[in-house]
Amino acid sequence: MGKLYQSLGKLEAWQQYDSGILISTEEAEIAITLYSESVVRVMISKTEEDATPLPYAVVAEPNKVDFSVDETEKNLAITTSEIRVLISKEPVRISFTDLDGNF
Repeated sequence: MGKLYQSLGKLEAWQQYDSGILISTEEAEIAITLYSESVVRVMISKTEEDATPLPYAVVAEPNKVDFSVDETEKNLAITTSEIRVLISKEPVRISFTDLDGNF
């Protein structure tokens, strides 16, 4: 049996777009898309082919969601009116909490 997980490495760059953020790491590209104040899609692609979403994976389109992105030395935080997506930079790890910090 092979590895059950693989490190995404260190966050190298990120940029915000209308419905989320794009992250480049040492090992992959990550798209975090907000579909609503409480629904988030995370796509991780290690190759260009991986970046093409499967047609049946998500049938909804992202809604217009108000969100903020805050950056510190060690983390990024995407916050909506209902949830927070925390991204540690080195190594990249993604977690989801409510606004009180509960997982």
